[in-house]
Amino acid sequence: MRKGSSKMDQKLVEEIRKMPNDVDNISKITEKIINDLKSKRYPIPIVSIMKKLDFIVGKQKLEDDLSGYIVINDEIEKKFGKKKMICVNSNDSWGHQRFTIAHELAHYLFDYNTKKPEFYNTYRTTDVNNDIEIRANKFAANLLMPEKEFEQQYNKYYNDIDLYAKLEEYFQVSRRAIDRRIIELGLN
Repeated sequence: MRKGSSKMDQKLVEEIRKMPNDVDNISKITEKIINDLKSKRYPIPIVSIMKKLDFIVGKQKLEDDLSGYIVINDEIEKKFGKKKMICVNSNDSWGHQRFTIAHELAHYLFDYNTKKPEFYNTYRTTDVNNDIEIRANKFAANLLMPEKEFEQQYNKYYNDIDLYAKLEEYFQVSRRAIDRRIIELGLN
């Protein structure tokens, strides 16, 4: 990690935590992250972003419907040398793993209380109907597939028989995420 980056990145996290984090403001927050961390290349380097924020990112075989989890505590620090970890299901596709990492980043930014020593949250594909999970999914979609860039790429490949494959490759997300983003942005 470059010298001094932790302070810059912690400052960014603090600024984001002061912003309204309702669903309507998610695109402003993700745009700020992309701009401040100079990550305006695709696919968005989500693992690098997490490492800049001092996270360990790991993989492990998990239950089928468990995509991943975030844990922050002293035990993780004793075991791995860092206090924050995101773990994804090694059985999931790389695209879904990336989405899970971004989803858990949302929980870190919006749900983690820095005054408490521990935090734990899981992401199950079956838990998508509560406001917190909807917000985290919206955050992940906006971070990995920003609206303007997504629309530009969608329009570029619209008449291509391999539209989905090209969008999956460009954004490095799953076909399901691409399909949901197309619907969400009213592009179908």
